[in-house]
Amino acid sequence: MVALLSALSILVALLANTALSLEFHFYRNSCRQADMVGCDASVLLDSKGENVAEKEASPNLSLRGFEVIDEIKMELEKQCRGVVSWADILAFATRDGVALSGGSSYHIPTGRRDGTISTIGDVQLPGPSFSIDAALSAFKVINLDLDDLTTLLVSDSAMTTTPFNLDSSFYRGVLDGEAILQLDQELAFTDVTRTLALTYVNKPNVFQRKFSKAMIKLGNVNVLTGQQGEIRLNCRRIKMGATEFIVN
Repeated sequence: MVALLSALSILVALLANTALSLEFHFYRNSCRQADMVGCDASVLLDSKGENVAEKEASPNLSLRGFEVIDEIKMELEKQCRGVVSWADILAFATRDGVALSGGSSYHIPTGRRDGTISTIGDVQLPGPSFSIDAALSAFKVINLDLDDLTTLLVSDSAMTTTPFNLDSSFYRGVLDGEAILQLDQELAFTDVTRTLALTYVNKPNVFQRKFSKAMIKLGNVNVLTGQQGEIRLNCRRIKMGATEFIVN
């Protein structure tokens, strides 16, 4: 655990805004909206043969900087080889990224295992043109509710700004009719989401608390533990045996 925290704190601090937005984007796409899959880092796997991996899906084409994830893993492998999964790395890096970008830190459990299946058909992320009802339907599949949807939408907006700021100012833009995406702006048009947006604007501490809670819920979606999945060294391919190595 000490090795994990040390490696993440050093690398996240050095990579600053690039790393923060990167880890957050990977994490949200790893915890994709599908019934039988969850936060297992399978979004990092490459396509192979006739199988087209998740990273080739349209919502994931903007993912960049896989080398940042590799650097964190290599630092960890120097101290505890074969112990920490890519799924846990994404979870911790995201938590630290949230804290360093203005959000609250939060406790997350460890012990996630890496998924071994990655297919483009599993990617069902709500798109920017989704209605609130359509996005909520996707969230309900993984036991997230309207509060979670309203709270987590801020992340996409935060990742497009420089510096990367995670705060309740996003909701002021929604209430003022200045949101860029249709899905974001629709938050102002339903009683429940508008009320929640007003609460976040007037009570930023409530937003921070509920955002942390929503991230914990997202990070617990159908995780693999125990003997499920694997802990691989190469994020891009499933474990092939003792000769596996890290991609430089």
